[in-house]
Amino acid sequence: MTDLLAIAPWLETLRDTSAVIVAMGAAVVSVSTAAKVPFISRPIRYVGRKLFAEPLEAVFDRWVDKHLSNLTATVDTTAAQVAEIDGRVAGLDGRLESIEHEVLPNNGSSLRDAVSRTESRCDRIDAELTRLLPLYAPRPQA
Repeated sequence: MTDLLAIAPWLETLRDTSAVIVAMGAAVVSVSTAAKVPFISRPIRYVGRKLFAEPLEAVFDRWVDKHLSNLTATVDTTAAQVAEIDGRVAGLDGRLESIEHEVLPNNGSSLRDAVSRTESRCDRIDAELTRLLPLYAPRPQA
C-alpha cells in the first residue's frame, strides 16, 4: 500500500520543473506589471539603455566606420551595373518591338501577313491542282 502512495522519481522531477517554470512566469508578469509604475520603469529603462542599447550602438557604429568604405564601393559598383543593365534592356526593348511588328499580323505589312498570303496562295494552287490533275492524267489504253 505504501508503494501506491509513493511518487515516482520522474514525477518529482516534473513537479519541481513545473514549479520553477511557474515561478519564472510569475516573476515576468510581476516585473512587467511593476514596470508600468514610473518610479520602477525609469530605472529599468536607464539600466537597459546603459547595459544594452549604448554598448550595442557603439559596436554597430564601430562596425559601420570600419566597413563603410567597402559598403560604399559595393553600392557604387552595383549602381553602375544596374545602370548598364537598364541601358541594355532599353535597347532590347526597342528591338523586341520591331520583331513583334514583323511577327504579328498588322493589315498586310508584316512578315506574318506575307507568310499568310503565301500559305493561302499555296492552298489555292493545291486545290486547283487536285481538281485539274484527274482531267489531264493519262488514261490507260485498251
